[in-house]
Amino acid sequence: MRLVQNRRMWMFRPPIDGNGATYGGDKQFACLRGFTDFVIHFFFGNVATADSTITLKQAKNVGGSGAKELAFDTIWLVKSDAGDPVDQDKPVRTTVAANSFTVANATHDNHHMMVEMHASQLDVQNGFDCIRPNFVGGAGATLVAIVIEAYNPRYKGAEADLNVFPSMLDQT
Repeated sequence: MRLVQNRRMWMFRPPIDGNGATYGGDKQFACLRGFTDFVIHFFFGNVATADSTITLKQAKNVGGSGAKELAFDTIWLVKSDAGDPVDQDKPVRTTVAANSFTVANATHDNHHMMVEMHASQLDVQNGFDCIRPNFVGGAGATLVAIVIEAYNPRYKGAEADLNVFPSMLDQT
């Protein structure tokens, strides 16, 4: 099976200026029912003047029913201009406190941040199988794009059929 057939990716938030805005609350949730693992990618350009915050939510459907906090304790940081070209693609494990990560002014310029989770970390016993990242931008120009990647589908189909895996945007 090809790599592209083993995952779904959704550009949750195209590159934007997060200048003092909240992103996530206006978007539907991504359904992970058909997958066992997921990564939420945050791509930052300039992070100016004030800190920004990343949190996660989980819900029972893509419309957000019963939405509540999704606990996470680790975020992976990759600094694209790390100085040494050898270190530019090495993720660094960073501990998250209180299910919230602060994207610091200037410290996190040109970073790729990843939250990796297994579907079992959601409250699946109570019907929660959808996720949504929330990003609250600081009071300055903060360039950010957010991509949700679901992988390791639970039901594998014919290699030639890209439509055998469920969409993250549909609950059928």
